[in-house]
Amino acid sequence: MMKYPDARSGSMILTSIFFTSLLMLILLVQWRSQEALQTIMRMRITQAQQHYAVDALLSYGVKLCKECDEPLIEALKAQPVPLLLTFKNWPLGGGKSAQGIIEIAFKNGFHLTAYLKDQDKKLTSVSCNLEKQLENNKHVYIVCAWKRS
Repeated sequence: MMKYPDARSGSMILTSIFFTSLLMLILLVQWRSQEALQTIMRMRITQAQQHYAVDALLSYGVKLCKECDEPLIEALKAQPVPLLLTFKNWPLGGGKSAQGIIEIAFKNGFHLTAYLKDQDKKLTSVSCNLEKQLENNKHVYIVCAWKRS
């Protein structure tokens, strides 16, 4: 006579399939969330690299205005449009580069805007004002109103 398998062995198989499916679902959700966190981290690193690069570009413009203030003032008063300095390959970090542009205008002090462009798309920009003040019987330029956009 034939013996039939125990009813418990079928429920054990179903239970193991259920727990294996549940474990796979948990691992899949964990993997997807980890992938999303890595994407967010890469975006933040790229944004930080762009901010550092545009800050360095603006610092270069500020240093230029402080060093060559008289010739720049004369040149800017002679023409109605702001002066544009363009750098074709401004480094962003990680082997990437973009076009760096510094725009210098003069109205009661220097107004500088630095921005990065990549394929005619504006990545990030920062602007500031330089005001000439008398300090210890010397004229010095003070950076005022640093604004990021």
